[in-house]
Amino acid sequence: MSSLRSLTLVVSERCNLRCAYCKVPKETARSMRPETVDAAVDWLVREGAAEPVLSFYGGEPFLESELLIRAVERARKAFGTRVRVNTPTNALLMHEAALAFARRERLELTISIDGTTVPSERRDVGGRDVTASILERVPALLALSPECRVLARMTVVPSNVARLATHVRSLYALGFRTIVYQPAYEADWAGDSIDCFGREHARIGTWFVGLVSLGKSPPVLEPWRGIAQRLSRGASRVHCGAGVDSLAVAPGGAIYPCYRFAAEPGGERYQLGDLCRGVTEKALRDEFAALDPHRLEPQGGNCATCTARDGCGHFCPAGGALLADGLRSVPAVTCALIRAQVAAIRPYREH
Repeated sequence: MSSLRSLTLVVSERCNLRCAYCKVPKETARSMRPETVDAAVDWLVREGAAEPVLSFYGGEPFLESELLIRAVERARKAFGTRVRVNTPTNALLMHEAALAFARRERLELTISIDGTTVPSERRDVGGRDVTASILERVPALLALSPECRVLARMTVVPSNVARLATHVRSLYALGFRTIVYQPAYEADWAGDSIDCFGREHARIGTWFVGLVSLGKSPPVLEPWRGIAQRLSRGASRVHCGAGVDSLAVAPGGAIYPCYRFAAEPGGERYQLGDLCRGVTEKALRDEFAALDPHRLEPQGGNCATCTARDGCGHFCPAGGALLADGLRSVPAVTCALIRAQVAAIRPYREH
């Protein structure tokens, strides 16, 4: 069995927001017990690689801040500074104590922020837009650098895709130098919104050219960077590690190939075992290990003849299993969005 490079703990499915695109089942509202947290970290200690990664997921992980602190302190006791710790957060609970904890433990923080304008998909339980409240916390979060790595994470859906370039520029202006954006592939994407996704990438490319002409460095922008590097230098599609050396633990202690299987509806059929018995579904884990990133089964065509093949690095067993026909499958909408990205980025691949 491979050593465990990365372990994600879904410490809670509870959340103080009700974002329309989120698939975590809030109605169950499960949270980990302290003994489950201890068992999960101890498993990472036993099976962990030399420099393991401990991640969190939710819900909003800071709703269970005591569990978060418990897990990090237990991991630090075993690994010291060799363990990287990262967590997403919507930032609304990042007050003084949480900020001090993040700085002390040098957390890598992924701030869920879909832009700087309203309306947005990010709403509280009463339906109120929380964009302004998140923006109020950004200066304190960015001030955690250099002790903490702080990046922005945007979810792109048809309702906000036309503001993608504007939001990227706005987040850069706020001080974010690493920005990750990801389409919600399960959203209701149609031809117009997919075309818009491509046009927004062209707008970003034009902005990049302008920054470089002024002697300024563009932000590290994912997945832009990965696509641009493949187009410029070539790179093989690689296994993400799900089910092999990267695993996740659900609130009740069940073990899954990654956080998406652990948190989204439909993932339960891919349970690999639990913390009491370890990985018991050996055949299923072998199936994940045998997945070949170069032998995918797109619903939207054929990889060998795809116009985006030289820039595409897509490999996501969870996306295939939860949204399409199986672990090797790629939803047609995923292919369409990637083709739009690659076509738009191609002229700007050196920026």
